[in-house]
Amino acid sequence: MKITEFGLPAGITNPVILARLMTTPEFELVSAVFCETKDTDVLCELQELMIEPVDSGATFASGAWTIPEVIGYMTKRQDDFIKRTSIIQRREPLNYIPETHRVDLPVDLVVLRRLVFKDADPRTRFCVPVCRGDTWEVDQARLDWEYNHSPDFPFIYSDSEAHQLGIEVAPATSRKGVLESLYVPRGVPFTNDGVCFSVPGEFVPGIRWGVLADMLIKVGRLQDPVRAKYAEGRYEEAVEAANLMLAGWA
Repeated sequence: MKITEFGLPAGITNPVILARLMTTPEFELVSAVFCETKDTDVLCELQELMIEPVDSGATFASGAWTIPEVIGYMTKRQDDFIKRTSIIQRREPLNYIPETHRVDLPVDLVVLRRLVFKDADPRTRFCVPVCRGDTWEVDQARLDWEYNHSPDFPFIYSDSEAHQLGIEVAPATSRKGVLESLYVPRGVPFTNDGVCFSVPGEFVPGIRWGVLADMLIKVGRLQDPVRAKYAEGRYEEAVEAANLMLAGWA
């Protein structure tokens, strides 16, 4: 795993990788994750561990599982791992229209970590954090917020009353600017076509243990609750290790 701080790592020329590196000085450090492990690699490992013929992750000859089923386990475990650890984060500007309250969020958002209002006026160019709250809080603090717009900036956002994948900011402002978000995204879904994992390579074995737990707990002739419990424990260890590592770097 490589880290970039307000710039691009040296030696990176792949345009796909470069497009994923988004830096904004007003935000905290974000890790640039590069993982070369592919979904087909893990499928081959699962075939070997479950004593199945290894065929590049194309089939499970026993018929106890299907490839789409196991790919679904992999996607679910990766998304769960990302959500519980915030191991990857993404920055993206939100389309904010002056004098409006509701703002759409990115479609791959799982957890919104931070929101900042950036003024578009080149004479000021200030940045103000927009804190999480709810409309009850605003109703008690500023009773006319729905009717009077702030000349400055919104100071609170709510994700409990807004539409799905949306937030409501208060008060609305007539000032032109942009809302920049820092959020935890979903991982790239697997397709059995060589899709790379979205998490750092160090944690791919942990996700593999989670997939093994899902496979072994499935109701059927190969169900093994004892081994499934052991595999689930190893997955939980990986989640805890990631949280400890990130807490140490903070």
